[in-house]
Amino acid sequence: MMSKGELDRFNTLSGKALKNTATQNERLEYKKLLLSWNSSMELKSLQNFYAPELNN
Repeated sequence: MMSKGELDRFNTLSGKALKNTATQNERLEYKKLLLSWNSSMELKSLQNFYAPELNN
């Protein structure tokens, strides 16, 4: 899960990426934060997943 600081930084870097003003280091940082965001969202979306056919 991302901290508030990481989420704020992610939002800032997202804006810079969209405007094409991010530096190389900022793009790498954005990619790292995006991977973190994606993995936390995947875990959250699977939290209540139940597939009876997989539990046999």
